[in-house]
Amino acid sequence: LLGLTGIVGYHYFFFLSLRHTAVANTSIINALSPVFTGVGAAVFLRERLTGLNYLGIAIAVTGVWALVTDVQPGRILQLPFNRGDETMLAAVLCFVVYGLLIKTPVDRYSSYVLTLYATFFGVIWLLLIAPVEQLPVTLQTMSASSTYAILYMGVAGSGLGYLTFSLSVKSLGATRS
Repeated sequence: LLGLTGIVGYHYFFFLSLRHTAVANTSIINALSPVFTGVGAAVFLRERLTGLNYLGIAIAVTGVWALVTDVQPGRILQLPFNRGDETMLAAVLCFVVYGLLIKTPVDRYSSYVLTLYATFFGVIWLLLIAPVEQLPVTLQTMSASSTYAILYMGVAGSGLGYLTFSLSVKSLGATRS
């Protein structure tokens, strides 16, 4: 489930959203991840939110609201949500589920092992959906520099990022990581 939600779900919906919405929209929607994770941890994991958590949620929501509406209160009701925005919201929800799911096993298993298995099974799932996304054709036309860039992003960006996230959840909990 960690690989399916955190590796496949998040990245699949994230990149799919970029086909239908602006990068700025995805960034703004992604900024709500900590808010949803905090609320999800309080509801599903029974983690107690502190006053600082609520303050952080309020600041994050206010910041997103200010960016989206140009600080015009009535404008929030007039915002058009397109397919890409909705797809990015699905990506955020996948990562929230990943963050909530990892809380239990991270107390029992090494963060390194969890990250390895989540990535391994995530890659298996990605290989299953790759033909649908015409990956074999894309791979044949990719340059060497593109291949190196993807490998770097996979190992340095995603791999180390997921490991750091797992270590943070283990050390701090879902609401503080």
